[in-house]
Amino acid sequence: MPSHLITVLFKATKKLEEKIKEDTMQHGLNLSEFGVLEALYTKERLYVNELCQKILVPNSSMTYTLDKLTKLNLIERKRDEVDKRSYKVQLTIEGHRKMKEILKEHYIFLDTLTETLTKDEQENLRELLKKIGYANEL
Repeated sequence: MPSHLITVLFKATKKLEEKIKEDTMQHGLNLSEFGVLEALYTKERLYVNELCQKILVPNSSMTYTLDKLTKLNLIERKRDEVDKRSYKVQLTIEGHRKMKEILKEHYIFLDTLTETLTKDEQENLRELLKKIGYANEL
């Protein structure tokens, strides 16, 4: 029975990921690009390694993503004043404007993905998933 639970969880996760991917693609962004922009929108400035940890993307892929977002004038990288080998990444004014606009719609969209659950069911699910995640060091 436990393996069946994991199968159901995996299938639900894949389906949700597909829907979220479709939503971000409507804004011309893939999931990694959206993840970077969303993280920077909420945290303002992050080191590259912090971004990698936050959105679960390897450093090699992150460089490509950051290069693309820089070319689109959505982010900028600034050398850290203390550790000259490190860079902090932040949104540009254009990046901040774009994310503010996108997130209004995106959060409404995310709510539709769980609208079949009551508020109590949503909270219970959140707590159970956190419990599984913490037990497996996610």
